[in-house]
Amino acid sequence: MMTEAQVKSLLDECEQLIKIIAKSIVTAKGKLDK
Repeated sequence: MMTEAQVKSLLDECEQLIKIIAKSIVTAKGKLDK
């Protein structure tokens, strides 16, 4: 069982990764469109 703090930090890390991935997808799309 994970503690609440562990779950929260895990979710925060996932959120950061999602933001980074989303940014690179947007960048890749922008390059493809040009």
